[in-house]
Formats: sequence, C-alpha cells, structure tokens
Amino acid sequence: MQSSLAYVDLYSEPDALYCSGSHPLYALDDDDPSMHDAIASSRIVARGYLQQHDLRMLSASKAAATVDNVEAQAMLILSGAYIGYLPRHYAARWVATGEMRPVSPARYGLEWPFCATIRKGASTPPILKVFMVDLQQSFEAFAQRDARTRESAKAPSRKR
Repeated sequence: MQSSLAYVDLYSEPDALYCSGSHPLYALDDDDPSMHDAIASSRIVARGYLQQHDLRMLSASKAAATVDNVEAQAMLILSGAYIGYLPRHYAARWVATGEMRPVSPARYGLEWPFCATIRKGASTPPILKVFMVDLQQSFEAFAQRDARTRESAKAPSRKR
C-alpha cells in the first residue's frame, strides 16, 4: 500500500543524553569502562512521546519519571536525581555554565528529523505550493545560521 502523504525534510535537531553537575555521571570520563553500568543504574526521565525510543537507546526497561515537555525534563535533570535526553540547543545554557554536560555524545547522541507533511493529490492548491516553497527557504536560511551556532556551542567530549 502506498502512502497518501508526502514528507518534506526541513531540518534535524540534535539531542544528547544529559546529567547535572551533581549527578555521579558528571565526574566520569566518556570512555570510562564503568560508564555503561553507571547509566544503567541511573534514574531516567523521558518525554512520554519519546519514552520507548529513549529507553531502547539506554538499554533500560522503564523510566523513573515521564514528562510532557523539555522544560520539566530539564528541571528534573538539573535536580541531579535523573538523566535524560534534551535538544542540544535547549541544554546549551546549562552546559555553558557547567550545570549540565552531555554524557558520551558519540554513543548516545542522535538527530531528530523534522518534516512538513502534506497530502499527495492530483492537484496541489497554489497557496500550498507557495507556502511550501517559503517554508523550505525559511528553514534553509535557519539551517545555515544554526550550523554556525552549533559549532560554537558544541560541548567537548569529557576526556582527561
């Protein structure tokens, strides 16, 4: 069966696994042999709509807490009692102050694609065509600015 929907790629958003400065993972090097066990024994906070994915990424069976938005997730991570995934751009302010750090980003980092979804049809309304061109151009300009910002905001891997 063929889909009646068409997907137009707009951008991708990088996520990383984060812990706070008061969490035991913060002091571990990313290549520490005990890192995997330390993650497995940590309490995980996950957004409800990504929970199963996050748990698979971390080889975990359940989340200790489930939230509906990144703001609540960030607050629980900052408490030091939980680890969890956040968009890199959202966590950047706490990474810059040392309140959070990405944990083994090469292993646990990921990219989420964002797409516009439209119905395939015999004729696309002109207004939708114009809108899609404008939307794609806007995101291309955003992607160029964002690429420069990401390079300057990347947190180095934790190695000593």
